[in-house]
Order: sequence, then C-alpha cells, then structure tokens
Amino acid sequence: MPTRLVKALASAVLLVVLTLCVSPLRFHRRQLHALQPATGGVRRPWGGTRSLGLKRGALVKHPKWGLTYVGGTSGQRISLHSIETGQRVTQGARLGDFRLLAPYNGWRTHLLPLVAPIPPAPEDAGFLGAQR
Repeated sequence: MPTRLVKALASAVLLVVLTLCVSPLRFHRRQLHALQPATGGVRRPWGGTRSLGLKRGALVKHPKWGLTYVGGTSGQRISLHSIETGQRVTQGARLGDFRLLAPYNGWRTHLLPLVAPIPPAPEDAGFLGAQR
C-alpha cells in the first residue's frame, strides 16, 4: 500500500524551477549640448534622473497598477512603468497617488517560473526507481 501511494504522489508532483531575470534600467541623461537655452539662459527640462523630486527607477506601490517604478514627468504627473516588462502603464499618476517603497533602484527584477512535469516511473521499477 505505501509503495502505491509513493508512486501516485511521485507521478503527480511538479518540479517548479524559478529563474531570476535581472536587467538594468535605461535612463536618458541630459543632453546639454543638444538643447539651446531659452530666453533668460534657462534650458527646458529634458532627461536627467529626477521626476518631481523622485529618482527615476524608484519602486512605488500604486493602488491600481501595483508594484511599478518611476519614469518621466509631464507637468505635475509621473509616468509609472511595469516591473516585469518595463512597459509604461500610466502617464497620469500624481505624487499622492502611490507609496514610495525604495527611493533608489537601477534594476528590473522578476521571477520566470518554469514548470516541468516529472516523468512517471516505469511499472516494473520499485521504490525510487530501483529494480525489483
């Protein structure tokens, strides 16, 4: 009886392997040589690594979009990007909409699950594949 139970459990078990995928965030730095100063000698804001006082790439928790990271700005709104794909999920987040989790982050990390079934043991095999 116990050997049948072991065989049944062994044939039903799935081997789960997790792979950690790590990729760097790409920030667009300021291009001071490419932009001409406006009236008064002030250049328009372009590039840089700050968005409304937050570091770009900072991890935040948004009530609708979940765990995301900070991207660029447009007016008083911040764009948020998906941790898994890096795709922008919204351009309309305000500073009070989310909670800051990690102020400095330069990497995107997520787990890739790989699920593979364990092959069943042959019928003539004994406990753990030993020949009878």
